[in-house]
Amino acid sequence: MTTLKIPFDAQISSELASKLSNFSAVKEFSQDETNRLIVSLENETNELISQILNEISEYKYGFTYLSRSFPVEKMTCGGCASSAERLLTNQPGVINAKVEFPTQSAQIVYMEEQTSPEKLKAALDMLGYDLIVK
Repeated sequence: MTTLKIPFDAQISSELASKLSNFSAVKEFSQDETNRLIVSLENETNELISQILNEISEYKYGFTYLSRSFPVEKMTCGGCASSAERLLTNQPGVINAKVEFPTQSAQIVYMEEQTSPEKLKAALDMLGYDLIVK
């Protein structure tokens, strides 16, 4: 299961709730105490995440996001990738992060007005991994 954490400072409208419910992969959604929209997905693909974020952007003016892939160096095992993924997912402005040990890469969906590749690199540096920002 994948969780998207989307900064969303408005109430979830019935129209948005209906649109999110139409995605078969969306298992549940709610709004947390910090006004993030939390969307739990059963099966996640980059295309599905983009579709959901595009639906949400119709309701939140100025909501923009980027999806980028970065090489990650200095990981030695799958546990390293899990730790890196958990850290990235919990960074402010990160909607979703997927880190893979076999490919030594991270696919990160983030809001560019709230974070940057350089900030994400600095966060991973604390764990001893190197996010390559080009």
